Amino acid sequence: FLIAKSNQTKLRRNLHLGLLSLIFIGLIALVVIHQQMDTYIDTKAQEVVEWKEFYSRHKIYLMISTIHFFATLFYIPLMISSWRSSDSNA
Repeated sequence: FLIAKSNQTKLRRNLHLGLLSLIFIGLIALVVIHQQMDTYIDTKAQEVVEWKEFYSRHKIYLMISTIHFFATLFYIPLMISSWRSSDSNA
């Protein structure tokens, strides 16, 4: 379903798997970094305790989320194209 069918070209199949891997790894990285950023926030006082550490993690978080967004953006039309190709071959 999410993985490319065997009747697709090797390039397209590799692109599918590469983008899916990037999306999956990016999501895991975002969860881990978010947990790290939480340790630098005092929720009761509603302030950042260690601004320098928080900012460096937040900068990485934003970079990963941007890469994650574009990987997903490229994956969607690729997947729709594969579904159309699969439907026309059926």
